[in-house]
Amino acid sequence: MEIENASRKYIGASHRVLYVTLAVVLLSMIPGIFISGLKPLAYIATLIYIAGERKRRGHSWEELGVKLQGFKQDLQANWHLILIVAIVLQLPIPLIARAYWPDLLKHISDRIPLLNSSSIGLLILVLIVIPFFEELIYRGLLQQRLAWYLNGFVAVAVASFIFGLQHFTSGSPAILAVDMAGIFIDGMFYGWIFSRCNNVFVSWSAHTAADILGVALLFLV
Repeated sequence: MEIENASRKYIGASHRVLYVTLAVVLLSMIPGIFISGLKPLAYIATLIYIAGERKRRGHSWEELGVKLQGFKQDLQANWHLILIVAIVLQLPIPLIARAYWPDLLKHISDRIPLLNSSSIGLLILVLIVIPFFEELIYRGLLQQRLAWYLNGFVAVAVASFIFGLQHFTSGSPAILAVDMAGIFIDGMFYGWIFSRCNNVFVSWSAHTAADILGVALLFLV
């Protein structure tokens, strides 16, 4: 896995920017780790931080990887990675769990917002909107800032680990280990894609496709 380092445009930036970013992301996640219904607070708090920082420092959305220019070319350049994470990696766990480990399947189902909702339209909306917020926060903001100071691979790994923590739901150690490992691996691929193009819309496309197929498999199995 060859991962590019972030642009050194901000090489002179204070480490304080990274420390504040880490603190905002991690502290905002704490309520949701203990009470699953509070997980959205992590997105809200971090998005407020992003909006406030943009206004204060004059950052553009493009600096966070939010750019439509070049999207088609970036999508074409990363189609093979998108195919792997959106399809290949989503198949094994639901199918194996259905046959041999139903408790794992139930654990995964329980942590997905609105999975049991009667509104399929609302569920699909959630599967589109939440991945965008996650890509903006964990790739466009966190991974990119980690990569100012860390090796590209390490930056992706740290951001993916924190991304996994956001999905933490209590359960048996074995189930948690498998579930968190799957989320971490998915996050590594999203981060790899983002590092190659610095475009949130491309990693979001992979993330959304993976989530939709994953949920579809939960319904089918």
